[in-house]
Amino acid sequence: MDRTKKAMETIWEISDDLWQIIEPILVKDCPPPRNPGRHRADWRRCINGIIFRMRSGCQWK
Repeated sequence: MDRTKKAMETIWEISDDLWQIIEPILVKDCPPPRNPGRHRADWRRCINGIIFRMRSGCQWK
């Protein structure tokens, strides 16, 4: 193994730069509702949860 290569950072949360790209896509695909009602889930928090699940597998004993 070549130890001169820098190890990749572990990604648990998306960066602000990446969120700037993702958020407009989500808003375009699913615009905010006009009628009041149940609050939406926080999209960024949901994506962070998906990344965590995919990276860790959420293992427990």
